Amino acid sequence: MLQIIKISINQMMIALITLVAIMMFALMIMVWKMSTNITDKLETLTQFKHITLMVKDIRYHTVQVQQFFTDAALTKDRSGVSEATKHFNDAKDLFNQLVYLLPDKKNNIENATQYLNKMVF
Repeated sequence: MLQIIKISINQMMIALITLVAIMMFALMIMVWKMSTNITDKLETLTQFKHITLMVKDIRYHTVQVQQFFTDAALTKDRSGVSEATKHFNDAKDLFNQLVYLLPDKKNNIENATQYLNKMVF
């Protein structure tokens, strides 16, 4: 038959408080792990955004180099060459920063840099 266990109210309260404390501790660990994971993902997204903006700026500077050289060639006015050189240097600086941020893509970035060099030289 069923045996009735006699537990005092104090023992029941202690057991209940212990159970709640264990559950809260487990919940705190879960929240901590989730927040660490979210922080890592946020950091990755922030870096991805930064790299995307750098690539956008490289594209802009590359188009500007091409545009200033085209204008200079068509008008025979060499004043645009200094502007093209400035944009060329800005693009090269951004390429160097990309190599630092993405060392595993160094070969691809260097190939793109060589393409930019061919536009100028």
